[in-house]
Formats: sequence, C-alpha cells, structure tokens
Amino acid sequence: MDLFRQWDDDGSGEIDRSEFIKALRAFGIDYPAEDIGRVFDDFDVDGSGQVSYRELNKMLRQGAQLSAELQ
Repeated sequence: MDLFRQWDDDGSGEIDRSEFIKALRAFGIDYPAEDIGRVFDDFDVDGSGQVSYRELNKMLRQGAQLSAELQ
C-alpha cells in the first residue's frame, strides 16, 4: 500500500497512465511510453483509465504477465 501511495502523485487513490509510466521508469524500466501504456491497459481491468489499488493488487497476486512488448 505504501508503494501504491508513492506512485499516486495527486493523492486521488488511483494511478493514472502518467503516474504508472513515471513509477515504472523509477524502477529502471526505460521502455517507450507507448509500450508501458500497454502494460497499464493490462492492469486497468475495468477500462476506467485509472488503476485502483484493488486492480493492481489483484494483478500482482495473480502473477500478471507483462505485455509481450516488454518481454
């Protein structure tokens, strides 16, 4: 939860695409924004344009696979 809050720059309780890209780049993942955006879409299960803590947690617990573009 602490990591999620660090990624949530605007304190909205959800991570938007730009926050997600920034967070992954902070981990040293330096792929084009379009490729990271595809991973974001995988995590944004409900298609809201935001990743909630619940969505992120569920995907990570299921051992989510990164999009083929990042493998």
